[in-house]
Amino acid sequence: MKASALRPNLTASFLLTVVLAMLLWQSGALQSDLGADPDEPAHAVTALMLRDYLMEGLGGSPLAFARAYYDHFPKVALGHYPPGYYLTAAIVLLPAAHPEALLFLQVVLLVLLAVATVRQATPHLGAGPAWAAALMVLTLPPLMKLSVLVMADLQLALLCLLAAMAWSRFLASGSARDSLAFGLLAAAAILTKGSGLMLAAVPPLTVCFTRRWISLRQPAWWLAALPVAVLAAPWMVYSAGITGEGMAAQSVPEFFVHALAEYPRLLPHSLGWPLLALGGWAVLNLAVPWLRGGRLGDGEAVLLAWLAGGVALMLLVPAGVSSRYLAPLLVPLVLLSVQALGRLPVPAGLRLSLPWGLLGVTLATAGVLPKKQVSGYEDVVARALAGADSEKSARWLVASDARGEGAVVAEAAFAMDGPARVGGRLQVLRASKELASSDWLGRGYRAAFTDAAALRAHLKQRGVTWIFLDDGPPPERRQAHQALLAEAVAAADSGWQLVHSEPVVRPGVPAGKSLRLFHREEPKP
Repeated sequence: MKASALRPNLTASFLLTVVLAMLLWQSGALQSDLGADPDEPAHAVTALMLRDYLMEGLGGSPLAFARAYYDHFPKVALGHYPPGYYLTAAIVLLPAAHPEALLFLQVVLLVLLAVATVRQATPHLGAGPAWAAALMVLTLPPLMKLSVLVMADLQLALLCLLAAMAWSRFLASGSARDSLAFGLLAAAAILTKGSGLMLAAVPPLTVCFTRRWISLRQPAWWLAALPVAVLAAPWMVYSAGITGEGMAAQSVPEFFVHALAEYPRLLPHSLGWPLLALGGWAVLNLAVPWLRGGRLGDGEAVLLAWLAGGVALMLLVPAGVSSRYLAPLLVPLVLLSVQALGRLPVPAGLRLSLPWGLLGVTLATAGVLPKKQVSGYEDVVARALAGADSEKSARWLVASDARGEGAVVAEAAFAMDGPARVGGRLQVLRASKELASSDWLGRGYRAAFTDAAALRAHLKQRGVTWIFLDDGPPPERRQAHQALLAEAVAAADSGWQLVHSEPVVRPGVPAGKSLRLFHREEPKP
């Protein structure tokens, strides 16, 4: 790219970074505790674990380090999720292990996604419409929500786009280098999140959409699979059993019917009706001529293949239904929609302004400012840490739902320095695992105790001296062990004392709920 063309992009990127940083501040995310999403604490703690390994444990067994870390901070998700995002986040945490660094990483990923979108779209649309498309992608609700959460989806979206750009170059050049670049980026996407497998549809579907069957005779075409086979496949095989625990208890046909009913309800809120209708029209305008024997252009074929692979994955893999699963599909959907506007029989000046009009309409119909408000957990953790200063080590028990337990674990881990975390100064036990048993998604639940006295004896035998009891989870998410624990510590002769109660604020928790902190003094030796 020429320097004269690069300068406006650098200026626009800088301004976009400033705006996104201001939105991050305005959202409350920098002042918020971790736990706005059930997966957020696990992502943050896993990134912190990898950072601590690089700083404190390098040279030892990474598997042994991860197991020991999980024993003390049981929110390590490596295995349920691939290591790609955690490596990026760990590097960001190296200078200073603060959650705020992970949120600024989200800003950087968003800016890079915008710049890559502009780079991909400018040759086909022109610079102005390309920037309108990039801003549309960034301001859609799924990405706005992800901008304030510690999650891997933004990195996945960026890697999918870079892989699509590499494959577009391969279709133009036929070079082995571009094919290998696609394979490396696809492997990186898969190692960021398993749904990166949507990229497996891009090479074969682009052959179908362009009807360039002769491509299959090129050795370079097949090279794209090599990096995925060497780098991503071993991890997928290794973690298959662990990943399976996070799948919904539905067969593929059952999940397909469920997802086919749920996503139409999510799409209008995630895209807005104008973009949703235009995107559908754009896809039909490509599909109908192709079905009649026509051929798609290379750029359109790559975008449509990427979109088709992602939709197939969302409908066929029983990993649940969520608007954030749309994140890696927003770029191809928006670019196809803006390209469709460019084919309208209108004057050139009007054609160039239509993408900006679509941006305005989309913001009016689906635009939301990111918000994040989780509080109460950091303050109670700080009180417990201060009260445990005189102890050589401490063992806590936290009883809540997945979000609440994760929030306490994450806030405790980030409140300590690296040597203290790695040295075993604190062990946090999750009541959902210590006082009950279930799988990763809470299925097959079974309480371990039915008697309050027996539960108290178990806590004493385990050396638990601090209990965090969260009243926040709604009744449908409260389980038998939580009620029994509340009964056990409330008894007059329990030996447990309520030392603090802090109001809890987080999604799904009504006002007036609290996180209560109990302490039991162990007898002096």
